[in-house]
Amino acid sequence: MVSICSGCNVMYTWTAAVTGLVAGLIYFFLAMLVPKLKIDDPMETIALHAGGGTWGLVATAIFDVNHGIAFYAHKKDAWLGLAMQLIGFAAIAVWTCVTAFLMFSVMRLAKIFRISEEMEISGIDMGRHNEPAYPFLDEFVVAKGSPKLDH
Repeated sequence: MVSICSGCNVMYTWTAAVTGLVAGLIYFFLAMLVPKLKIDDPMETIALHAGGGTWGLVATAIFDVNHGIAFYAHKKDAWLGLAMQLIGFAAIAVWTCVTAFLMFSVMRLAKIFRISEEMEISGIDMGRHNEPAYPFLDEFVVAKGSPKLDH
């Protein structure tokens, strides 16, 4: 879904399917790589949004029915489209990094960036909302014989 958003109005159905297939592979490999790099990303947003979104920008430049490299590689405009997509990626990356740095710095200075270790262990859902996020999971965990955390 993330990968096709950039080019949904300029791709054939089959190129959208290829875009999605490649996006799935990118997601799969990035989801395995990110933990090995010791990056805390429990929702796998890096693999989904950074990987999928970046591929979507490149795929749009490749599969655009009007100017895409796959159909018009002999024309300068096709390659210019790729350059524009990469410039767009750079702008998105810089904006995201600067905004995140500022936001997290302010949160850190205000001492609201981290939750307590106790809440981290017991689960933020119980600590903040007084209910489990996945009530059915407790039954599953007990059924499998795993230790159940006291909430």
